[in-house]
Amino acid sequence: TVSVELESARATVTGDAPDSSLVTAVEEAGFSASPIKEESRISLSIQGMSCGHCTRKVEKALIAIAGVSSVEVDLAAGTAAVSGAFSATSPAALAHAVEEVGFHASLLSPQGGPAVMPGSAIITGASSSAAT
Repeated sequence: TVSVELESARATVTGDAPDSSLVTAVEEAGFSASPIKEESRISLSIQGMSCGHCTRKVEKALIAIAGVSSVEVDLAAGTAAVSGAFSATSPAALAHAVEEVGFHASLLSPQGGPAVMPGSAIITGASSSAAT
């Protein structure tokens, strides 16, 4: 299934074709395209934080990761809520970044997954390179 939104220059494609095939098909039709992932939220348990400086170190380490758009660290609860487009960033990469600054991190649970369901992709691209 394909749903095209002209105002936002987006097409949502649901099926089992890989993103690369969808992008190629759109480009062959004369438009630019790239797959995008909707934002999701991942919660981490952080052990070893004891002060505001600790929370800032964790926040700085997580926000520096490609795809991360926001980080909320709760010192009292010992958690971090990380939001972003995680197409290139795995929960393991988030935990590793926290461990690199001296704390132990583990995945609590994904808080709502990507808005794109398995087997679907969102393609963007409003400009046509084809001559009409």
